Amino acid sequence: MIAMVVNSGYQCVCMSDVPPVYKNNGHVAADYSDTDTVVHISEGQDEWTSAIDLCLSTRQDTGCEFVNEFETVIARWRASMRYLESDRVLVTMARVPSDIHKLSAREHDVLKEVALGKSNSQVADSLDISLSTVEKHRSHIRQTLHLESEQELQLSAWMVANRDIFHQLP
Repeated sequence: MIAMVVNSGYQCVCMSDVPPVYKNNGHVAADYSDTDTVVHISEGQDEWTSAIDLCLSTRQDTGCEFVNEFETVIARWRASMRYLESDRVLVTMARVPSDIHKLSAREHDVLKEVALGKSNSQVADSLDISLSTVEKHRSHIRQTLHLESEQELQLSAWMVANRDIFHQLP
């Protein structure tokens, strides 16, 4: 998850982190201070600006989804905006697996179990499959969803199981 403060001009005031693909290219969060956030959105720019405007005008939390494209990596993100002050919002963003539809029914079952925090052996017992089958499913899920780490798999699984959670935060 990434957090950033964005002002009413849609500029990044500060950012907690950058996605792994940016890090691999030598970028750090400080590189994005005072940059226009809209230029980093390939789809959903209107939703992004509308969500920020709505949050600032109503002082109520809101959210949106957008697509970011960097080099060859295309990622869908879910953002939640929280009012901070008259011209700033706190934006928390998490990557949404965009190729979820490419998973098999059994991989969806494994993903649901991962979302519950189960270990591979617990998933195997729960689904009545072998441990090696669980490991193969998890590996294929990571490849299909372009996830670089086990933490991204767990977060993505949790987000798929709780997809509306960021829009329901108090």
